[in-house]
Amino acid sequence: MKKLSFLFSFFLIIVMSAQKVEGQQEKNTNTSNIEIPADFFSGMFRAADDDFLIAWHGGVKVTSVSSIQGQKKFDGSVKSFVKQLNEGYDRIFQNYFYYNMKDGKKQIVSPDGKVWAARCGLKSSNNINISPVTGKEIKGYSADITSDVWSKNFTFSRSFRDPKTNKLTVLHYRIEAVSIYYYHKKPTSLKGTVKRDDNYKLCGKVLFQRLGPGLGGRGIENTKVENNKFDFQDKLHRGDYKVSFIWPHGSEWITLEKDFVYNPTGQKMQPDFKISVSTGEIEGNVKYKNTGKPVKNYPVKIVPVCTSSGLPEKQTITDQDGKYTFTDVPEGEYLVVVKGAEDRDAFLTGKHAEKIKPKDSEIDVKYDIYAYYNAPGFVKAGVVWRKATIRFPGEGEKPQIFDVMAYQKAGGQGQPEGTDGKPLHLPYSMTMPMIGEQTFYGHPENEYETPEVLYIKSLGAIPAFRLNKKHNALNSCHILSDNGGPAYLELSIELSAGSDGEYPEQFRIYCNNTLAKANLPAFPINFKVITFTQDDIAHFQKFEKVEKTVSNGKATLKVVFKPLLEE
Repeated sequence: MKKLSFLFSFFLIIVMSAQKVEGQQEKNTNTSNIEIPADFFSGMFRAADDDFLIAWHGGVKVTSVSSIQGQKKFDGSVKSFVKQLNEGYDRIFQNYFYYNMKDGKKQIVSPDGKVWAARCGLKSSNNINISPVTGKEIKGYSADITSDVWSKNFTFSRSFRDPKTNKLTVLHYRIEAVSIYYYHKKPTSLKGTVKRDDNYKLCGKVLFQRLGPGLGGRGIENTKVENNKFDFQDKLHRGDYKVSFIWPHGSEWITLEKDFVYNPTGQKMQPDFKISVSTGEIEGNVKYKNTGKPVKNYPVKIVPVCTSSGLPEKQTITDQDGKYTFTDVPEGEYLVVVKGAEDRDAFLTGKHAEKIKPKDSEIDVKYDIYAYYNAPGFVKAGVVWRKATIRFPGEGEKPQIFDVMAYQKAGGQGQPEGTDGKPLHLPYSMTMPMIGEQTFYGHPENEYETPEVLYIKSLGAIPAFRLNKKHNALNSCHILSDNGGPAYLELSIELSAGSDGEYPEQFRIYCNNTLAKANLPAFPINFKVITFTQDDIAHFQKFEKVEKTVSNGKATLKVVFKPLLEE
């Protein structure tokens, strides 16, 4: 660290005319009457390098360097410059030291008028000091503080005639000016705590935004809060900071301290911040995505975003309007978790700490439908229909009505609509000639989509079984009912065998209501209908897994309905 004999600063130039006397010229010893070079103080109040400025010191001093008869003679003063010096100092303070590390402005003129000195920034009590009289720098800076020094001096002469001896003596005077900016270039560490005023723990982030000294806003640092503790490792520079707490998902910023002075020199800093919290209410709705209708008597829970906080999980069920309410919820960030729906943010924080209404939870569960066929001595196969929709009506809900005849007369083009004018969705009912009313509860995204093959293996003499993927192939999977009867599964898987022409037969693994009524004799590829009980339907309504198995004595068919729930 540079050490200077004098710290001082100056801005305006005072130009005074020198006095002349007749005959032998004799200069007046008054130093107010001096001519200073026009650029002498050009660097006194220069712009600062704004990287982590922490202090400024400066001063001006006038001194004599010769003597008369052993006595130093000085009758000059800086007082005539004080106004201009103060104005320059005020600009330094206003431009760079609005945030002054909580230290006031310090400026003095020594009693003998020899010295003007000033400082701002890091407190003198914190190992950076300036003599109030001489402007001498006091050593004791920490090694991580650097300086940017400007200095200049100007020497002039004045003559003095001793009235007793009439002897002319020349005195030499010096004006010295110095200004120093101090910077903290190397970041240091800080540990602390931030706590709620209840029994739960905080997690999230603490943010330190450096306000000054300097132009402010140049440094923003953050670190995690875990179990109420935070630790900045070699991130912070000395200065004034605004300190904030940020919830894990950033829903709200809480100001912990508007002006926190970070200065670790000579003291142990471990701040302990507090947050005042409250309790509130979370209220929302659950509905079906495709219909917009409410989901009744359905479980809903809230879980804290931060699992280590100790904040409670709560659970309830929706009412007849699909509405749920949680009361006495401690302030914090939560997720509304509804099976079959995307999690919704419920951030009960800040200005929303009393009551929050998350976005509606929309249930849109799809199913993968797996069919496993096994006929010993013949063939075994496994296929899957992806992303099927299965939807049974809730209590008091009626299926949508589809006028299929009117749709066909109109050309059968475009998105079909129900008689209510809304896009067709499951469940819906339509009347078919010679069949009557059929109600559909489930089918793949494309109703007649060819399933994906998991495996097909011959178990007998007929080789090379494969799924028939021709356009007219009858591969289908529907859940429906006829004329108000029980819901059943209509499923068919069409297999071909051998190379083209070798085995022209097509083997259709078939399971539907027609065969059930016909009471056909057992055959490896034909099964009676799979019906669904009220327990099965209840599982579907809760978007749970359902398994059904049927046998014809020579083969078995197992069908698994696996829900694709949001992770």
